[in-house]
Amino acid sequence: RRALTQAGSWDVAVRVGLAWYVNFGGTYVYSQNHSDHGVEVEPALVLSTRAGGGLFAASAEGPMTVTTKYKDGFLFSPRAAVSYEAPLYSQVTVGARFGLGYRAGAGGAPLREGRGELQFLVLVGYQLL
Repeated sequence: RRALTQAGSWDVAVRVGLAWYVNFGGTYVYSQNHSDHGVEVEPALVLSTRAGGGLFAASAEGPMTVTTKYKDGFLFSPRAAVSYEAPLYSQVTVGARFGLGYRAGAGGAPLREGRGELQFLVLVGYQLL
């Protein structure tokens, strides 16, 4: 995450993620799940502020995935999320993240009809730099 400016007590930043999109056993429990793989780029705009000894953040994200297992496809998954992280040790943080979004695909990608998405993640962070 790279800070751009401040808006009052909030830091305004951009974040870009790069990930390998793959199905690790999604068909084990429910065989109708569509397995695929590809590359995902995730640009985001993030607002964050210090609160209660930790960091509260709100983000608007636009993950885009190019799938390659079948015919080439494209997934778009815009979402909004909030998170809170608190220090556990000097360089380690723990927290939680909640998000709402929509996922739709085109071409050979899964979820061509589109559907809503609810996200809950447990976060653990380590400061490298």
